[in-house]
Amino acid sequence: MKKYQKIELNKLLISALIKMYFKILIPSLVFSFVMVIVINFNIFSINEFSPAQKNNINTLSALIIAPIIETLIMSFAIKLLSEKINSEIKISFIIGLISSVIHGIQNFTSLLSAGWSFYMFSIFFIEIQKKTNYWTAYIFSFLLHFLINLTAIIFFKLVTKIPGA
Repeated sequence: MKKYQKIELNKLLISALIKMYFKILIPSLVFSFVMVIVINFNIFSINEFSPAQKNNINTLSALIIAPIIETLIMSFAIKLLSEKINSEIKISFIIGLISSVIHGIQNFTSLLSAGWSFYMFSIFFIEIQKKTNYWTAYIFSFLLHFLINLTAIIFFKLVTKIPGA
């Protein structure tokens, strides 16, 4: 691959990363906001945030450990599902659904946002892997996951500092 082609590919990958970031972020924030409102109006009797969410160890886990492990599991799930299912949309939907249930068990407010995020992470991973290779898709998916989690943590810390929140 020529130097010019590598530069163009890198621009394409960074552009795709930024676009996907906002495609995930905006609906996820809306989903989370709706879930917090539902809980605050006591439609469900659930604690909004678990004590574990508020400590620094969980922050480190959400930023580094979770994206590494979850992206790895997602990539293997994509590989396994691809052997049985030809549709990228269906594969991504299944991964989003499973992730939604798993994250929703831990924290009900993340039920919809996790499902949407992993649906989009899967689409992103598949598209990048088609254009490059597994490791490039893994690294860019990890970065996207990291950025989404970082934004969620910053948003959570800002919201919990608001009086009455």
